[in-house]
Amino acid sequence: MAYNESPLKDFGQTLKVRNHFLITTHVQPDGDGVGSEIALFGFLKKLGKDVVIFNPSPTPEKFQIADPNQVIQVFALGTPLPKVEAVIVVDTNETKMLGPLEAPLKALKVPFLFVDHHVKELSNVEGHLIDESMSSSGELVYQFIKSQSGEVDYDMAVALYVAIVTDTGNFRFQRTTPATHEMAAELLRKGVKPESVFEELFSRDSVQKLKLLGEALKSIEISSDGSCAWLTIPKEIRINIGATIEDTESFIGHLLILRGVKIAALFREEDNGTVKLSLRGLRKQPVIEIAKKFGGGGHRFAAGARISKSLQEAKQVVLQEIEKNLKNR
Repeated sequence: MAYNESPLKDFGQTLKVRNHFLITTHVQPDGDGVGSEIALFGFLKKLGKDVVIFNPSPTPEKFQIADPNQVIQVFALGTPLPKVEAVIVVDTNETKMLGPLEAPLKALKVPFLFVDHHVKELSNVEGHLIDESMSSSGELVYQFIKSQSGEVDYDMAVALYVAIVTDTGNFRFQRTTPATHEMAAELLRKGVKPESVFEELFSRDSVQKLKLLGEALKSIEISSDGSCAWLTIPKEIRINIGATIEDTESFIGHLLILRGVKIAALFREEDNGTVKLSLRGLRKQPVIEIAKKFGGGGHRFAAGARISKSLQEAKQVVLQEIEKNLKNR
């Protein structure tokens, strides 16, 4: 893949003229967010910069392999933030995705610099590093570090490998390219052990998660023409089983193997009664516009939203929108 060098150089210059940074990512951080910010942290520290990481949510246990030195701090309301010259936000380009950290970070009155591979939500991306063609924010961070003649050490390599493996679905999603595999090969040469990473990421499931998956799979529904499939996870069932919100993150993947499905949806009732919608588009069927109808965002073929309706109401309005979307294609 041919990378556009100009944004990489411009972003590098922006970092060179500043010395104090705060790095963060979105609420409920995933492997891409955690891995990308740890790699950027390592790169900036090598440049002699003063860097801290504050996240709005704790790091899920399975992603702690990307942060062996536990440099990530979890923000709590009322916690004073350090004085910095810029905030670097990875794996999202929407400040609303920072949750409780959004207002305190804006109160610092310093520039926000976004490093992301989601659909652009900013009206002006000058000075930011946003490339929707990347398989992951981790791949974008890797390309940036290489463009600056930076050295990726072992810890950074593990973090970047976690980022790319998780956000490419083990190298199976559409934006996985030869460059993605070349990057992974370089990370292996740095000493990353795929088996060890896989064990940390995917061999930690609890009995409660498997029980919840069983209940969720019982809820599978398919449209009359077979083009849409969806799962429903009521809060009551999840709580009664003792599973966590994080346990449900991979469930939508089980719908992607169904023959003929073009759009997969997961409806998860949150603890506060709202609904977390996850969407996946297959066979070149985009879902980003559906998510945006409900105030969400994401990638063209993987998007989501939070809906302030009951579970049944959310399903009704979203499925109507999906049906309309499929008819117009």
